[in-house]
Amino acid sequence: MDVGLASAVTTLWTYTDVAHLAHVLMQFCLAWCVKLVRYARAVTVHYARSVKGLCFDLFIIRGVNRAFNA
Repeated sequence: MDVGLASAVTTLWTYTDVAHLAHVLMQFCLAWCVKLVRYARAVTVHYARSVKGLCFDLFIIRGVNRAFNA
């Protein structure tokens, strides 16, 4: 594989992972900021404990180490 192509793909993957992490952090912030949700702490705890929530997001994001193995 071409070194330039490998670098481009790795960079794209890393930017995608950073964007996904920013989305996860934004979900936590919005749970605290939205006035319609009375129990923001309960929403955050539910998201952190759910398998489809934080656990899955961290599983997706853990691929950041690709940038260091290229």
